[in-house]
Amino acid sequence: MKQKSEIRNPKHETNPKFQILNFKFVSNFVLRASCLQLKRGFSLIEVVISIFIVGVILFLLQSVLQSSVLARISKSQGIALSIARNEIEVLREGGYDALPPSGSFSNELLSTIPLATTTRTVSPFNDKTKQVVVSIVWQDPGSAASSTVSLSTLITQTGGLP
Repeated sequence: MKQKSEIRNPKHETNPKFQILNFKFVSNFVLRASCLQLKRGFSLIEVVISIFIVGVILFLLQSVLQSSVLARISKSQGIALSIARNEIEVLREGGYDALPPSGSFSNELLSTIPLATTTRTVSPFNDKTKQVVVSIVWQDPGSAASSTVSLSTLITQTGGLP
């Protein structure tokens, strides 16, 4: 049995049009094969496009990481503000005569903020008014700087503003 490459069609061998087409096909195939052998490596446009794609991916990754850090910081600030606002309201409800001395205070939400400390400072503002400053200081994990939320109010003996 003959292989496919050895099978000949006598009708095509005698046809001059087929011989010309066959020559063009073979010459184009040889030309393309030689071009492919000469072309090694990447073109400049391929390198530029791949660098651009890698840059975009790195930018998106950095944006996602940065947004998660900002979300964590924002959450801690919101909780600290809630704690300070609650403490100020408790002190206002108690009135001038029930103001506790300066020092720290506790709150059930304080455990949700990493490395948090609280301070309450009560100082005289004038004869019938005291100034109260409530501060929460914490340090986020992985950050060297500390963050602070501080609220202040005036509480008078008679109520209202001085």
